[in-house]
Amino acid sequence: MQVRDLARSTVEAILKARAQRPFTSLRDFLSRVRITRPEAENLILCGAGDSLGVPRPALLWELYAGEKHPLAEEVFESGQPLLIATVGAKSIEQRAQRYEAKMDNTNHHSLETLCSLLPAPCSSLPALRSSPPAPHPDYTTDKKIQLELEILGMAVTDHPMALFRDRIASFKPVPCGHVPQYVGKRITVAGLVDCTRRTATADNKPMCFVTLEDATGLIEVVLFPPVYQRFGHLLTEGGVLLVRGRVESDLGAVTLSAEWIKAL
Repeated sequence: MQVRDLARSTVEAILKARAQRPFTSLRDFLSRVRITRPEAENLILCGAGDSLGVPRPALLWELYAGEKHPLAEEVFESGQPLLIATVGAKSIEQRAQRYEAKMDNTNHHSLETLCSLLPAPCSSLPALRSSPPAPHPDYTTDKKIQLELEILGMAVTDHPMALFRDRIASFKPVPCGHVPQYVGKRITVAGLVDCTRRTATADNKPMCFVTLEDATGLIEVVLFPPVYQRFGHLLTEGGVLLVRGRVESDLGAVTLSAEWIKAL
């Protein structure tokens, strides 16, 4: 796991400063670690500052709501002149509202497309605000997951399948980790495509093995030739699938023989 755009030198500086004493606030962090504004923003958005006890939007507000600050030139290193100016609360609120609107309007059919349209960090906003940030409610769990996927490449707040909880509820899927309890029965599962392995039968007909995962575990799904021919185009790594089929057990290995697949 790596924070996007975070330089090795910055990581080393953070570890060195933290070894001396824990960070107590954003201002304390920025006064002890030389860091670029995009790096600071990504750390906040992915939750690295959650231990400070301040919601992520409030930390961003504190970072963006710049006013002339004696530490700013020392704290932020940039290849171009730093913008240090007073920004009114109304302007900051408008930025926050636009950002929230973009997040609320995100409605895509896979984690890949959902995350690809998240707004890129802006490096041209004013620097640190010395006064306490205005109250801001924290992001929802879904927004935190989206941001973590974009910046870390993985979610730490919850499993990515949490983003689809409401959409799959009516199908009453069995958690992947509980599938072995249903040997011989037809069930529905929902999961993130972890990997696919295409192969062929003895008579050279294409088939495929798909590993699905959710917060409870993994299950291997088998697509025999007729099912693979019908639903194979839906298989993309990182996609989310609903699969209905029969649970089989062979020498202790439990698999789900797919009969129907729907991509979310």
